[in-house]
Amino acid sequence: MALLVGCTYSGYPGELYGCHNDVLGMRELLIARFGFKLIPTRMIPFKSILQYFTTLTGKTSTDIGTHLVEVFGDDASIMFRPHDPINKTLEADEGILLSGCQKNESSYELTEKDVSKPCGAFTYAVQMVFKENPAGRNLSNREVVIKARKFLKLMPDDIENEQHPCLYCKDEIGPGK
Repeated sequence: MALLVGCTYSGYPGELYGCHNDVLGMRELLIARFGFKLIPTRMIPFKSILQYFTTLTGKTSTDIGTHLVEVFGDDASIMFRPHDPINKTLEADEGILLSGCQKNESSYELTEKDVSKPCGAFTYAVQMVFKENPAGRNLSNREVVIKARKFLKLMPDDIENEQHPCLYCKDEIGPGK
């Protein structure tokens, strides 16, 4: 099972318009490359998800991580539980989240002038990384992030300078690592 999330930041400065294309593109990658079963895709607005979690948790926080920890407990991503002790040190390829940018950065969106449909630069880079690597070759999470960074360096300067994809398993695997 996979949960693919496209954050549009609707109504905020820097609103993104290609997030649904990111989700659909990654869905195709999971099906074609990794053999996931074809299942219907559901697009659910963030506000609806937040409202649903609020009814489950009784909390009024707009931080989705707060709700995920409340609902899923120890099964929630450790990224939402920063004060919880980790039972073991996570290695570079045990990343639990591939992110298009650092938490203090914004993700860059490619528009129709760059590609056929609006989409996230990182999502596009990841799709190109897998397209350029044969299906029989397994790539580690770290390799995917490093190759995506190299791909983004081929993009316009503003993408390379504004966004640094990372592998969240520990802080040491941030920009340039």
